[in-house]
Amino acid sequence: MSNENERYSRSSRFEKKRRGTKLMSWLIGVGSIMLIVFISLMVFGGEDQPGKAVEPDSESKVEENTTVDDSEDESAQEDVDQTTNDENKSGNESTDKSNNDEETMTVEESSDENVIRIIKKDWEPVPTEQEIQGQHQIKYDDETQDWEEMLQAVTKATDLSKEEMYIWRIGRGNQPQQALATVSDSDKTNHYRVTLEWVEKEGYRPVQVEEMKEVDRYWEDAE
Repeated sequence: MSNENERYSRSSRFEKKRRGTKLMSWLIGVGSIMLIVFISLMVFGGEDQPGKAVEPDSESKVEENTTVDDSEDESAQEDVDQTTNDENKSGNESTDKSNNDEETMTVEESSDENVIRIIKKDWEPVPTEQEIQGQHQIKYDDETQDWEEMLQAVTKATDLSKEEMYIWRIGRGNQPQQALATVSDSDKTNHYRVTLEWVEKEGYRPVQVEEMKEVDRYWEDAE
C-alpha cells in the first residue's frame, strides 16, 4: 500500500510539472507574438498614419494659392499702371495740343475804338475745289465757288456755321488776293471782320479776325 501511494504521488507531481512547463511555453509563445506585433507597429505604423500624409499637400496647396493670388495681384497692378500711363499720355497729348494752339494764336489790341480785339492764328487754308489756270481772280458773286469757299474759311475762323451767320458783306481786301468778310451771329449781337487771303493752288486761308462792338460799314464810306 505504501508503494502505491508513493507511485501515485510521483505521478501527480510529474503531471503538474509537465502542465506547468506546457503553460509556461504557451505564455512565452504568446508573449513573443505580442512583442513582435508591438515592434512591427512601432517600426511601420508611422507610415500608415493618414494625418501626417495630408500636411505636405495642405502646405503645397496654400503655397500654390498664394502664388496664384500674388500673380493675379501683379497682373491687376500692371493693368492699373498701364491704364494710368495711357491716361497720362492722353492728358499730355491734349495738353501739348492745347499749348500748340495757344502758341499759334495771338490776341492784339487795336487803335480802332470799335474793335474789341484782333485775333491772329496759323489757320490752314480751306482746300479749294477749283481748277485754276494762271493767276487766280477772286469773284465776289454769291453764286460762285469763290463765295462758297470764302464762307467756309470765315466759318473756320469764327466758329459760326453758315446757318447761324448773318453776312453783311464780302468784298475786296487791302491787298491783292485778299478779301474782307463782315459777318454777325444770327441775333446780331457779336460782330466780326475777317481778313482772308488766297493761297495759290491751296485755297482761302483766314489771316485775322477783328471782334467789333458794332458793324463797321466801311464800304458805305468808300462809296
